[in-house]
Amino acid sequence: MIQVAVVDDSAVVQETFKQLLSEEPDINVLYTASDPLFALTKFEKQWPDVIITDIEMPRMDGIAFIREIRKRQKDTPIIVCSSVAGELPRSTIAALEAGAIEIIAKPQLAVKQFLGEIQSHVVSLIRTAAATVRSAGSAGNVKHLPTGTGGSVATPPVSSLEALLDDPRSRLPCRLIAIGASTGGVQALETILTALRPPLPPIVIVQHMPEKFTEAFAQRLDQLCVINVKEARDGENLKSSTAYVAPGNYHMEIRPDAAGFHLMIHQGDPVNRHRPSVDVLFHSVAKYAGKLSAGILLTGMGADGAAGLLEIRKSEGRTCCQDEESCIVFGMPYEGIRIGAAGTVLPLDRIPQYIGSLIHR
Repeated sequence: MIQVAVVDDSAVVQETFKQLLSEEPDINVLYTASDPLFALTKFEKQWPDVIITDIEMPRMDGIAFIREIRKRQKDTPIIVCSSVAGELPRSTIAALEAGAIEIIAKPQLAVKQFLGEIQSHVVSLIRTAAATVRSAGSAGNVKHLPTGTGGSVATPPVSSLEALLDDPRSRLPCRLIAIGASTGGVQALETILTALRPPLPPIVIVQHMPEKFTEAFAQRLDQLCVINVKEARDGENLKSSTAYVAPGNYHMEIRPDAAGFHLMIHQGDPVNRHRPSVDVLFHSVAKYAGKLSAGILLTGMGADGAAGLLEIRKSEGRTCCQDEESCIVFGMPYEGIRIGAAGTVLPLDRIPQYIGSLIHR
């Protein structure tokens, strides 16, 4: 059984999670608690496999709670289920940076109905998170399992940047970089973008994140980075040395124009259960930028982005997947590697250098 703890000051949220998760034969709600301090005393008896928590709670806020959990059991997966009201988007970004693996943005009204509608997503998160930690073994090192497949795949060896530079395609000017990420992507994107220096081509990013959270995420990255970072807007022209984050609940695509490329933001149907979808962005990049583009697929759960990355590679663009060891969840990159979409596989800390190698020859 996967043992889950629900820590939320709302009795409705606690009871709803208990009811929904009781329907799953392999999941048990071990504890519920209305505040973190009470939860921590319960954890002393038996530590849960997965923790679901809010941000605003009595006696200890969710950020401090996550940090305390990390001190005691650093690999425990933590899912944040929080309202999008007021300043909470900024707080939830801080929760991701503190170590939460996922955000669930709950509404202020009709919470029970909302949680029922996303039951399958929550159950999938719990199962994958628990499997990731339980595979760590006696050494205590997290093993990042692929998701969405029962098979195995031989991961290509980590590429030599020198060898990449000998690829004839690398001699073409890279005019657009597209990046896709999900679980663990907040930390991964910060690592990459803070290391980049101008001049660079435009960078377009899909990070699976709810509506209203992406603006706070982009603003924080803009404060940390030398390059400009902003939430994308429909119709705006792409500028060099600027990263554009797709807004939550909207797909993002590129279109060519006389100045280069501009953005198209829309609310088409979810793809791979996501909006924004990495595949939607990558397919447009393959179609309109082709051999002048580079696609990078980072840590994340599921398979979103793998098919689009393959299209970029088929269009003679350069493609890269984050390696297993540096992923929080080796799902999306795994799927990209499995179908042959990865031109190269690199650890997270070498991806900024890889981007630089495409630009500064």
